[in-house]
Amino acid sequence: MKKPINSINSSLANACQLTQASCCKAGLLFLPEQEYQAIVQWLAGNSASELSEFESRCVKYDGFYLYNQKDNCQFLTETNLCRLHPEGVKPSECFWWPVHIYGTEPENLELCVATKCCTACEYIDANSCLLDDITKRAHELGCDVICRFRKVYSGSYEKRFLRKL
Repeated sequence: MKKPINSINSSLANACQLTQASCCKAGLLFLPEQEYQAIVQWLAGNSASELSEFESRCVKYDGFYLYNQKDNCQFLTETNLCRLHPEGVKPSECFWWPVHIYGTEPENLELCVATKCCTACEYIDANSCLLDDITKRAHELGCDVICRFRKVYSGSYEKRFLRKL
């Protein structure tokens, strides 16, 4: 029997807070074009002073951007919560955490879970309903853009295979 998504989300949030959002303090973040534009629009209307920092952290590729979290994602609060989440512009890759999509060909994309950043990997298995949501969103974004992303950035997490996309 699959755990309800709210139960999984609660477990993931608790695991994240125990490590003080360590995954949001290093690495590159995948931003499909539409998600990048949504953040730009939100910043322009709500926090224009941060727009130039956001743009300086992003590098454009074919259909996506890579956002450099540097030592801290600029959208984390002092209590390590995401300011983009309640605004509806939180990137898909952040919602997917600790699950990541790997592969460079659409027919060979895999869902894997990060195993080193915290204990969140313990709450996700191959039958998790979270994976169904991720699969749906990945298809909406386009598997081809995810493949282009993975050709540029192969990822840096130790991972465990869950299932094919």
